[in-house]
Amino acid sequence: MKLTLLARPALIDESLDAHGPALLLEGSWPTVSAPGRRDALDDRIDAAFEWIDLQASHWADQLARQAASADAASGPVKGITPAYLNALALRYNLVKLIRVVVYLTEVHPVGPADLIELIATRGQDEDYADLLVELAAATGAHLEIRWKDARLHVPTLPRGGRLRRWTDRAAKLLEPADGPKDSGHRVVLCGNPQTLDPVCAELLSRGCRVWWLRDRFCMRTWLKWRARGVGQLTCQGDQGRANRLCGALPEVLSCRGVNLTPALGHWLAERMQAEGRRQTRMVEQINAHFGRIQPDCLVLSDDTAPLARAAVHLARRHQATSFVVQHRAPVRRFDFAPLAADRLLAWGEASRWQLTAWGVPDDCILVTGAPQHDRHFHKFRDDVDRVISARVSAESGRSNGASLQDLLPKAGRRVTLPAVQRQGTPTQILLLGAVPPSDTRPDAIALHFNRRTYAQMLQMTLAAVGQIRGAELVIRPHPQSGPDPALAAAIRAVPELSVHVDRRGTVARLAAEADCVVSFLATAGLEATLSGVPVIQVLPPGSNGVAPHAWWGLVGNAKSQAELSRLLDRVVSGQWQPADLADGRVFDNYARPAAARVADAILSTDRRTAPRATPQPAAASVVD
Repeated sequence: MKLTLLARPALIDESLDAHGPALLLEGSWPTVSAPGRRDALDDRIDAAFEWIDLQASHWADQLARQAASADAASGPVKGITPAYLNALALRYNLVKLIRVVVYLTEVHPVGPADLIELIATRGQDEDYADLLVELAAATGAHLEIRWKDARLHVPTLPRGGRLRRWTDRAAKLLEPADGPKDSGHRVVLCGNPQTLDPVCAELLSRGCRVWWLRDRFCMRTWLKWRARGVGQLTCQGDQGRANRLCGALPEVLSCRGVNLTPALGHWLAERMQAEGRRQTRMVEQINAHFGRIQPDCLVLSDDTAPLARAAVHLARRHQATSFVVQHRAPVRRFDFAPLAADRLLAWGEASRWQLTAWGVPDDCILVTGAPQHDRHFHKFRDDVDRVISARVSAESGRSNGASLQDLLPKAGRRVTLPAVQRQGTPTQILLLGAVPPSDTRPDAIALHFNRRTYAQMLQMTLAAVGQIRGAELVIRPHPQSGPDPALAAAIRAVPELSVHVDRRGTVARLAAEADCVVSFLATAGLEATLSGVPVIQVLPPGSNGVAPHAWWGLVGNAKSQAELSRLLDRVVSGQWQPADLADGRVFDNYARPAAARVADAILSTDRRTAPRATPQPAAASVVD
């Protein structure tokens, strides 16, 4: 039997056998081109194969820990491999490869009587070709490869603008003096300013010396913090001249008897062609900066990006302790585990439960709260209070100055603001959207979030809301989402439903005006729980492993229209009541600001106590 494999939908053409079986390795079939014998990995490999995520994460971690040979690297890059710096991308690439092997050995097993035809793009899909050569050798199947036109774009190293380079040089001349090495804690910040700006202010108030670590000079950061003596450490990776990173892959990385190493080698070589010079300079510059300022601590918003991972490794080399301050909801295991830094400062107990379930050691997690919510928490509550007060006043005849403490009950340590029954007014549902997924990179298998399941989530949400008599749907797209054809198609499919798309309204105002919030895997959905409005989380069909709703104070999780309709009925009929759940289990809003608790954790670190030891290199051969 002949099985045709296509790397992506763009390779579908009239030469494809209309009656023979075919498999898309990335993306989903266009509806008009998907007769009965068509399959797609995005659709078929779902949470039933969740072990793929765990295996990919385990192997990527092993490869990241494998040291370069002693004679292959020297200087600052010694012991830092491309696999370590690009560990997150490596995890996703392993998922991409393993799911092909699983399909052809378990879902649709091939053998000596079968012919596999691969239609691929030269210059882009050599890793698929290498993988299938190994798979054909292991199964006895015959393989033919039909190459399409070569990819025209070759990855190059983009250079920063001349103005940015000159600005960086001028700023270095105005940098604050390093000062004596014993003049208080010396802390380097790296990552999301929304999360780390409050931490920066708190550390400065306690007499710490603080620097921001960035790839390129940031004028906004310089203007905001330079007057308070904060320095800026830049890498200027676009000025890299040579790739000095190296690290050997194991001879055999076997999955179901198929060697993945040749395919991984192709991927890594392409990655280094595009990023090797940048990442080499990044490592060398960070090492020089740390050698000069001798930091006590490194504080990051994540430890998955190459810049952050280089900083973590070099901080450990310079005897500095590294901390990750949680800045987003833990949805994908890949983004949080395994932990590269020494400590993780979590929002609350819900985050601790999720992270420990993913394998992060409990003694590495400290609950401090969410610094980015300290600045916005009171404004969020003020916005919510203002909207709810106006609604209650209009509907009950009370004065606009009525106190919410008098009007509404409490649950735990938070004021609960339940949906107000509005006589004669429609039920308003708020949908908090997600960034539409891409076909170009397989997502985590357990999450199963792709274009097909995203469209299903939209369709089932609009259909379920449309069943509520007199309902109105307000859609708040994710701030990072652009034009969304799937959303437009879902809206057109329910013409009888009143739908309004609001891209500018704040989550606080929109949540306070709603009777119920429906969230697509968004941190904003957790923020909406602070308003006391019931929040339902919609998950992709075929997903698994997302945190139980009770941990986060949600009404429930829904993966089908029937499940969502049941949860909406509970809310609309008044059967659901807010749980006696304090905000602390989500964002841990104590009387003391979270930034102060983060600073406590940082300043309690004794520089004389060596940080977590770098793990030993992995073995030369890894077999499943």
